[in-house]
Amino acid sequence: MLRIKISELRNQLSRYLRLVRNGGSIQVMDRDKPIALLTPAKASTPGRENPSDEAKTFFDEQVKLGVLKKGSGKLPQELLSKAPPGKPGTLAILLEDRREGR
Repeated sequence: MLRIKISELRNQLSRYLRLVRNGGSIQVMDRDKPIALLTPAKASTPGRENPSDEAKTFFDEQVKLGVLKKGSGKLPQELLSKAPPGKPGTLAILLEDRREGR
């Protein structure tokens, strides 16, 4: 297993990802202490290459059970023209608090 420092990984990321893609493993070190292990990702489960397939199956089952109802795919224009709920300016106040570290 290859051991590399964070700075080396950052500087040559493509090279090390190519090595992992080809089956290698890399241990990332921070001041001589291991902090991460890069290994190849496992292959996806057959028949579920796309994570959205699982979600679609779930929602289809919920529609069959009557828990959910499929929408038309169109939003009413009056919904889009309304202001979002909540007090005006709340977001600005929260962002200001975050900038000031509160």
